[in-house]
Amino acid sequence: MEIIIVVLSVALLSGIKICTVPDNKEYLSRSYTLCCKGILSLLIMLCHIQFNRVYLEPFKIFNYAGNFIVSIFFFYSGYGVMFSYMSKGIEYKKFFLKKRILKILYIYIIFNIIYIITDLLLKISISNILLNKDLIVSHSWYIVDIIILYLGYWMSIKISNNNNVIFLLNLLFGFFIMKVFNCANMDSYWYITILNFSMGTLYAIIKEKMDMINLKSINKNIILPAIKGIITVLVYLALLMVWIKNINYAIKTLIYMLATIVFINMGQFIKFKNNIFQFLGKISMEIYLTHGLLEIVGQRIDTINDNNFLYGSFVIVGTIVIGTILNKIFTKIFKGGSHENISSQSNIIHI
Repeated sequence: MEIIIVVLSVALLSGIKICTVPDNKEYLSRSYTLCCKGILSLLIMLCHIQFNRVYLEPFKIFNYAGNFIVSIFFFYSGYGVMFSYMSKGIEYKKFFLKKRILKILYIYIIFNIIYIITDLLLKISISNILLNKDLIVSHSWYIVDIIILYLGYWMSIKISNNNNVIFLLNLLFGFFIMKVFNCANMDSYWYITILNFSMGTLYAIIKEKMDMINLKSINKNIILPAIKGIITVLVYLALLMVWIKNINYAIKTLIYMLATIVFINMGQFIKFKNNIFQFLGKISMEIYLTHGLLEIVGQRIDTINDNNFLYGSFVIVGTIVIGTILNKIFTKIFKGGSHENISSQSNIIHI
């Protein structure tokens, strides 16, 4: 398993160019975000693959990276839908429910059927899964969350045409979902990252102003924005503490939000193009939904399960192969182009 991580690390370094100034204006372009999605999809697999399997201390960080990775996906999603709405306006409203929400829902239903068939073949009781409050599709809580958040976004653009109001409605909806999940005693990972979706919608609105900030020097021009940022952070922390009544979860939520903003803006200093990761970015949803299935199968084949390298290779390679096939099938079923989370526009993500 360690060998796999080293190989992937070397591949990751290929195509990276570090800039000393914020020179990359395409840090939210289609090409760049596809690479990021491909990398993050692999990291999500590593998080799940090596949990309780890899014992070298340096690699244990992958066990705790999942929520941060999902935070970035939520941010990309919010940014993408908001940018597309700002670009297309009323026309975008007409097809959002069908092309975004229903399409993901149909694919998710198909994966549930695939998992059920696999579980039946492996003689796993579906009733036991449901009684334990587990989802049939492994690790798919993110998909459930994003469908809910897309519904909230759809309602917000139905209510108002004002970008700022849309952001506020999504922020309030995010807080509402957090409260519901918290009161329902859901595991914290279900809700401590979802506010990044509304942060993505806000970033789409203020991106031009953000890009104008010169990160080379700190001068009076950014003192006021910095003060506003600090006040905003403190207000968010206070609201979170009052709302979910758990200081640990409130702090974690805030940390994930800040870390995501830092990660996104670091893209201005990094030029990155890698065809392998771009390809993986195109099938990122299939990777997300498929790798749990390969984990289940691999854990029931002793030869594979007893060897970390074989197990990791089986899950990663199998996921990519099956994900590629399913992506082609879904693309044909949903004929309007690729169903994945990137718009047809050349310069903008649409997650």
